[in-house]
Amino acid sequence: MVTLRIWHPSRTNGHGPGFASLNILSPSGGAYLSVRAFKPGEARPIGSKTATLADDIKAEGGDTPHIWSFANLDEERMMRVWDQLKGLAAAQWKADTTQNSFHFCDMVLAAGQGYVVEAISPDSLSDRAKGALHLATLAFTFSALTANAENYLKVKHW
Repeated sequence: MVTLRIWHPSRTNGHGPGFASLNILSPSGGAYLSVRAFKPGEARPIGSKTATLADDIKAEGGDTPHIWSFANLDEERMMRVWDQLKGLAAAQWKADTTQNSFHFCDMVLAAGQGYVVEAISPDSLSDRAKGALHLATLAFTFSALTANAENYLKVKHW
């Protein structure tokens, strides 16, 4: 089960661009995926370099009513993509990275659907080409990600 949360822009977060995050729960494990930057001095659990759901709720001024749940995705592949991206990159995420949270969530959801989104992949050239075409259409705004989430649920039937 994969849960997508989208926070639309609001006054509580200073008219920011909004934010999006994913929560993955599968029989083989789970993770909360957020690209929100945190201050280097903040206390974090050992091994945690990324924001938590509580961090996102606090930063956005509350939880969001805009939540989608998806089934029939390849959660393990989504976790592998997350592990590749969060490594050293998490330490370098800046505040403006939140503007790319929509693109990031859409990309990880695409990986769960079977699209090749990894830069280096052993997949066939035709699958990598299809993935590259799909990557060119990913969301960069809250409204585009909202439309994609609705499309995923109502048309693609995950």
